[in-house]
Amino acid sequence: MKQLSLICSTFVVIVASAIAGHAVGSPEIAGADAGPAASSVYFFQGVPDQRLDLCVDGIEMASAATFDSMAHAVTLAPSSTRHRYSLRKAARGACDGALVDEGWFYAFGGDQVIVMAHQWRDGTARSEPLWLPAHPAVRHGETRFVVGNYAAAPRLLMAVDGKRIKHLELDSGGPSYLFRGYAARKHTFTFRMRDTRELVVRRTLWMPQGVEFLIVIYGGHDSGYRLRVFSRTVGVRYPS
Repeated sequence: MKQLSLICSTFVVIVASAIAGHAVGSPEIAGADAGPAASSVYFFQGVPDQRLDLCVDGIEMASAATFDSMAHAVTLAPSSTRHRYSLRKAARGACDGALVDEGWFYAFGGDQVIVMAHQWRDGTARSEPLWLPAHPAVRHGETRFVVGNYAAAPRLLMAVDGKRIKHLELDSGGPSYLFRGYAARKHTFTFRMRDTRELVVRRTLWMPQGVEFLIVIYGGHDSGYRLRVFSRTVGVRYPS
């Protein structure tokens, strides 16, 4: 059974019946203040040179998605039902394409789920459901961010503002890591190959308080390594 690659740890999750939406979504994920009644599921296509379909509970939710695209696949009402998804080669019939990968997720009301398709080191396509809880809070004056390595590279080293995060090696397709306690301001992220110290990608981001960032590295040597930033408003927790 495929395990969930989640923020910081593996969770038991949740969600339910499909009210299909099929539109290209914004890179910015909807804020947590949109209400706890529904959970949005997004599909991010990070596999070069392929067109992929996403099926959730046997229903096609995204069709022929191209590399580096994102779709708001479906909105789900809260429930304790486990949802199965499949990643398939694009085909004329709904959910008829050759199976590429599959998995499952749950989600609480108001959560966000991103089904992340990415290229593995051997060139095959894989997927991970990334779960973002409904109501995290950021301390006043601080920002928080989650980082995940979904590139076709074995391990990456990470630095923030020129300071390497010691004892952290981002394994490809492994669990994401959550960072808290950084001041709300500009931060520069640098990712390098662990073995060769080759620069993979560098990006400077303005990170205000009350916003959570999901930073994803994907792609490969042939297609080029890329970094995608998702953000959403999550609110501020003031000191008591």
